[in-house]
Amino acid sequence: MARVKFVLIICLILYYNICADEIHIQTLSETADEKPRSNFAVIYRAYLKPGRESDYQKAWQIVARYFVKCRGAIGSCLHRTTDGMWVAYSRWPDQKTRDVSWPGESAPSTELPQEIQEAVLVIQDCHDPERKLPCICMEVMNDLLLSETEHTVFVR
Repeated sequence: MARVKFVLIICLILYYNICADEIHIQTLSETADEKPRSNFAVIYRAYLKPGRESDYQKAWQIVARYFVKCRGAIGSCLHRTTDGMWVAYSRWPDQKTRDVSWPGESAPSTELPQEIQEAVLVIQDCHDPERKLPCICMEVMNDLLLSETEHTVFVR
């Protein structure tokens, strides 16, 4: 058990050093049945310009991974519906943490690394301007989405 705690502490130190100036720190419980608290979720919906699906997926993955690694996001998942709508679901500890990271339809913050700013612009450019849909912001009321002991990431 002491070895596990030591490894966890080393991982947290390394993680903190990578994103020290931007990380939203959450307390970790010693009980295995607690997970990072997420009080805010967003559903992003968009139809894409024809032929931009691959660009959108690549840019989304760059931005989503960065937001999880360095901006406090809990996680995100990208979907495509049978009628061609793209839907992303994103979890955050609170709305403020999300709002300082995601620009909406505005230009990305100059505080973000250049690669992330460019990826945000690609995402925005992929959207079909004639079929815009607003995002849906939600307060998490009851969460059974993730198991308490196992978090699995699926990449297609």
